[in-house]
Amino acid sequence: MPYVSSRTPNWAARPALFLLGVLFVPLGGSLVLDGHGFGFVFAAMGLLFLVTWWFLQPGQPTARARRRQRWACSLSLVTAALVVTAVVLFLGAGAHRPTFAELAPSIGAGVLAVAALVARVVVGVSGRRS
Repeated sequence: MPYVSSRTPNWAARPALFLLGVLFVPLGGSLVLDGHGFGFVFAAMGLLFLVTWWFLQPGQPTARARRRQRWACSLSLVTAALVVTAVVLFLGAGAHRPTFAELAPSIGAGVLAVAALVARVVVGVSGRRS
């Protein structure tokens, strides 16, 4: 796992690891699809960042809180994956004036990303209330 100094607070380390992981995984996948062998390195680094992000979750006192935390982290990953998918589909439509049929997949992925983000916020808010 990547080295994270014990002096680095979790509120700073976790978002940085998540951001790096979410950026490196699609970049590595894109490089692999373009035929570059080092793309696997970027994808593996991104996955390693995301695994480290997952394991740096703060401990929770009850099983219900741990379950809610796993839901929140899973929804964060789903939201990030859907946002990246929507952007890739949108950019893949081309530079010409795309029709609605060409943009429909990216719009659908964007709507699903917004729904996953709303679900993530609801899980987070309900966890803070209890």
